[in-house]
Order: sequence, then structure tokens, then C-alpha cells
Amino acid sequence: MTSMIQWKRTVKSGGRVRYRPVWERFVKLDGSIGYRPKRRWPQWYTIPRVLPGELLGSLNEEYVRCGKPNCRCASKRPQDMHIAWYRRWRDDNGKHRKAYVRKRDVEKVRVAIERRRRRLAKQRVARLKHMRRGPYSWKAQHPEEYAEYVLGRDEASVEQVQALLRLYEKWLG
Repeated sequence: MTSMIQWKRTVKSGGRVRYRPVWERFVKLDGSIGYRPKRRWPQWYTIPRVLPGELLGSLNEEYVRCGKPNCRCASKRPQDMHIAWYRRWRDDNGKHRKAYVRKRDVEKVRVAIERRRRRLAKQRVARLKHMRRGPYSWKAQHPEEYAEYVLGRDEASVEQVQALLRLYEKWLG
């Protein structure tokens, strides 16, 4: 098994080769700056954000005002607004972006967004299974043994452990 820490190769005078970890800065809980070895995540851990044929974001139907002062939409009441427009909202490096979608392209965009969501869900489950986390963990698979391990042999209560596991799964999302 290869190390998950990134290593930097340096050659010293005399031809001696040294390997040192690559360090990264991070902010500690108290607000100070700390250093830790930079990690290289294995291929199964990283999930590509968007693949060809997929779209990032969500598709929303919005009712709009035209801006004319005497139009019925000037009252700002939802029932007086004009026909729905479709907008695709997405996140672009921390900024929210929106784009209008033509009515003839609405179904294509909806399918592309849904395709990405389904792929992400499958890959996240596969990653959890591989890492043995969440509902695929040893704790979730063997609640009685975990109860004995956590609570001790005398007061092992499966109900208490299952409650803990429900909180754990809720925390994982």
C-alpha cells in the first residue's frame, strides 16, 4: 500500500537523494496557523465534479416581470407574473451563476442535471462501502458487538447503540 502523504524528492550535493513530505498550511480551531503533511487522495476517494454529458446546478422555474409600468406584472403579485422562465443555477468557484434555458432545451438540461446527481449518489455509496463508513461500517453491521465494546459487557444495550448509530448516520448526511 502506498503512502497517502505526498513526498518531494531532493538531490543533495554528492548525489545523495532525500525524500521529504510536502507540507501544507491550515487554520487550527483556535485560529492559529498550523502545518501538516499534504495528503494525496487515492483514485477511489476523489469523485469527478462534472463529466461530459452532465450539467452542474439546478433547474428552476421562475415567474418574471417585464418592467413596463402599466403591465399587470407591475403589481408584483405571483398570480400576475408572466409565463415561467427557466433558469439553471450553478456554483462557479464559490459564486452563484444563473443562465436562462430555452423552453425547447428544458428537458435536455433536466436530464443532464439528473444524470450527474445519480452518478454522484452511486459513487458516494461506493466510496462509503470501500471505506466501510456510514451504514456499511462494522458498527452498523454488528450493533450487538458494538454495544458490548462501547458500553462494556455488563450494561450492553442494543437500543442505546442503535440510537447512537442513528445519530451517526444523521451526522453523515
